[in-house]
Amino acid sequence: MGLTTYYELTGKRRGEATELAAKFKMRGMDAVVVQAAKEKKGTLITFDEETAANAKVAVEALTSKDFTRKPNSDNSAKTA
Repeated sequence: MGLTTYYELTGKRRGEATELAAKFKMRGMDAVVVQAAKEKKGTLITFDEETAANAKVAVEALTSKDFTRKPNSDNSAKTA
């Protein structure tokens, strides 16, 4: 299975996305993506901080910041 999967936007999915958009004040396309993640019990990964914040009410949502390494003070170069 690849990284990208396509799903048809059926009437049922559209209705669920509409409910998410109205309930959590999401933009339409954001609600469609969140609905798909929720249906598949998946994690939403996005570069959009606002989308991630809104999505967290329905699914686990991560952004690029969640994958960025933080400097480790123990491994920093020491000077003499």
